[in-house]
Amino acid sequence: MMDDKTEITHTEESQQSDQSQVNQGQTVAVRKKTDIINVLLLVACIVLAVIIVVKVFFVTTVKVSQTSMYDTLNDGDVVVVSKVSAVQRGDIVVFFEEDVTGFFQKLDDSNKKLIKRVVAVAGDEIWVENVTADTYKVMVRCHDTGKVVEEHYTYKGNEVNIPNIGRVYLERLSECVGEENAYTVPEGYFFAMGDNRNNSRDSRNSEVGDISYSKVFGVVIK
Repeated sequence: MMDDKTEITHTEESQQSDQSQVNQGQTVAVRKKTDIINVLLLVACIVLAVIIVVKVFFVTTVKVSQTSMYDTLNDGDVVVVSKVSAVQRGDIVVFFEEDVTGFFQKLDDSNKKLIKRVVAVAGDEIWVENVTADTYKVMVRCHDTGKVVEEHYTYKGNEVNIPNIGRVYLERLSECVGEENAYTVPEGYFFAMGDNRNNSRDSRNSEVGDISYSKVFGVVIK
């Protein structure tokens, strides 16, 4: 009888030991699974943080919601914008219509933005030619090269049809007829116009005027 009891005790102890090993194995498996989940969450957080930093400080996207850049850009197009690229003559830029000073104000999508092409920078001279009852043409001479800018990107050419847009879009240049009356872009500003010159509210109008570099949201890179 003693041998039978001893055998039963040993069996129970063996079963308990096996169960303990199973429990330990399950615990280790749970820990490994938890560690994997934690690592994945950490990686996801890092990736998200990198995306946010890149979008806020370096590169983002902007949806075009106007026709002033037609047919270079169409209404509804999505463009990639660099926030670190220097603004140069000929660039397409996105800028705030009103002065935006605070960091968080610049992140607020409710602040209206315009997208135009930089046609002249500080020191460049601007004037109008071929002014008739129906049309006029904007001319730009570069201060660094002395050459007149040749614009191959404008929709239907550089000549503007006045009846289409009204003389309000010529008001700032109304006294600049002929190169001898050229207007010089002041330091710290640039002059921007839409490629669709017949349908663009831009630097030709006092509501927009010359654009301060502090208003720039970014430069279109794609």
